[in-house]
Amino acid sequence: MWYNIIKFGPRQTPNQSVGSKQPMKVSDKKLPAPDPTKFVVSLTQQNRGSLYGRWAKLWGDNIQRFDTRDEARAFLVNTMRERGNPAPWTVEGDNVSGHCVVYDGIMMSLGAPAYNYIIHEEDEELPDAASFNPKVDWTSAQALKDRMEGKFSTTKRD
Repeated sequence: MWYNIIKFGPRQTPNQSVGSKQPMKVSDKKLPAPDPTKFVVSLTQQNRGSLYGRWAKLWGDNIQRFDTRDEARAFLVNTMRERGNPAPWTVEGDNVSGHCVVYDGIMMSLGAPAYNYIIHEEDEELPDAASFNPKVDWTSAQALKDRMEGKFSTTKRD
């Protein structure tokens, strides 16, 4: 009667699992390797000018992609040195962000355009270009002494 409906105790028997009767299938397909992360350098102008308030990839349509941030920064330093007008730009900052400025001897040249840069992953969303202000130590006594000796900021972050 009621004990046939509830089935407590020794009368209760579990059903056998269907999955344990079938052999496990292993696929021969390999998972695709994830694309390696590529880094890109983007620039924005510090003061009013043609690039102020917007990000531009380094040198327009010829976008360079790099495997590491260090490679991207080395390319930025070489490019800014070669294409300097009226004098080469000095890249100050780390391998994530900083600025590119022109020095007239020891002082920053106010007549030359100055740029902020950011080294980021290729598809990463960028901060607002007009309010982006990287923290760069260029006014301390040690920074001035290093510039006079020809040393530049090489602080790195991951």
